[in-house]
Amino acid sequence: AETAAQARRQLRDAAPQQGDVAVAQRQRRKPRIRRVKEGLALGELRPAFVEVPIELDNELAISILVSVVSMTPGSLAADLSQDRRTLLVHGLDVPDAQAMIEEIKQRYEAPLKEIFPCSAT
Repeated sequence: AETAAQARRQLRDAAPQQGDVAVAQRQRRKPRIRRVKEGLALGELRPAFVEVPIELDNELAISILVSVVSMTPGSLAADLSQDRRTLLVHGLDVPDAQAMIEEIKQRYEAPLKEIFPCSAT
């Protein structure tokens, strides 16, 4: 273990040379990874599943909404109801479920409603 720690220390302290870009980039990312691990260890994150009501009727618009929610850091579209009216979203840190619903509806669904013709139901 001590030998591995010494090797990591030498690698960290060595000046990057040509071809060492990947190592330098990995070193810059380590603090963020440590913060996430510390957050998980301290229980600071509040993961939750939230049911988001959907007003979109256009299949393409719904697909885009599901994709955008899944590409948003910290969230994942976990399920879409059979009637296409409720999207189950998993959030990594959800202090307020209603605020998450409103953000998804305002930031992502509202622009899609303007772009795609949707009937009011």
